[in-house]
Amino acid sequence: MNEGQFRDTAHLFALKGILAPPFLPQIKGQRAIADYMEKTAGGISMTVFSQTSQRFRNSRLQVDVQGRVKTRCFETDTAWTFLLNPDGNIALLQIKLHVSLKKLNQLYPYLYQVACG
Repeated sequence: MNEGQFRDTAHLFALKGILAPPFLPQIKGQRAIADYMEKTAGGISMTVFSQTSQRFRNSRLQVDVQGRVKTRCFETDTAWTFLLNPDGNIALLQIKLHVSLKKLNQLYPYLYQVACG
């Protein structure tokens, strides 16, 4: 994703995969996920600090990743939780920003622009 290959990244999701970004409704399906990424993720870089994985129900794998996201507007610690289906596709990706209330207030104009276009 750091290279801006959003369509290729979206194809890592299951056909009906779900992206759960912070502060927004879930985005469902590869095409909608690719559209969302193209609209909001330009210029984002991500750094991974650590990851853990564990088997989940129905032969699924949960992967928890800790890292940092940097955009042109802000930089913050982030957690990603991936739920992979038995085929290895992303069934669900939940993204959580680790920010203080003060920083969240500073981010509000940026987050509003992402949410409302």
